[in-house]
Amino acid sequence: MKSITLLLLLFIQIFSMENTFPHYKTNSGVFSFNFPKGWSIQEINLSTVLVKAPLQKEYVPRFSLMFQVMPSNVTENQYLEISLQQLRSIYPDFKLVKTEKTIISGQNAVTIEEKYTEKGNVLRGYSIILIDNNVAYTINAIALERKWIEFWKIFQIVKKSIQIYSLGGENKPSKI
Repeated sequence: MKSITLLLLLFIQIFSMENTFPHYKTNSGVFSFNFPKGWSIQEINLSTVLVKAPLQKEYVPRFSLMFQVMPSNVTENQYLEISLQQLRSIYPDFKLVKTEKTIISGQNAVTIEEKYTEKGNVLRGYSIILIDNNVAYTINAIALERKWIEFWKIFQIVKKSIQIYSLGGENKPSKI
């Protein structure tokens, strides 16, 4: 009985939190998503948007959405390996926690979980990579390892709302 009550309270908390997230569509029109009230959005360029929590004394949790047009001869596995090599070159203590294949809107995608240290902070990251018609769509989420569970609850709400619109053709969203 106690566990059912706790689950119900958690569901109510997440549901009420979800309904307070404003909606945003990028200037490029490629991504739209809900984000936590009070977080900042910065469109770095037409292909990248960064969403950050309010300033804190410690590392600021964030997520980003980006797309990159790839050469036609680069496969999903090659793109994934290049991405992992870049992370290993930037973060010497980079640890790949796991990768999993997944299906998003009927398309193959890959999720990556990783840990590394940046400026003395132990971070945990989660990425989703979707390749469609030689375009790599990447969603990254990063937070302090010790605050990951709290951040993960927020990111799950964001992730559920993300829509990716095709670059080269139909403007039909693919929901993550």
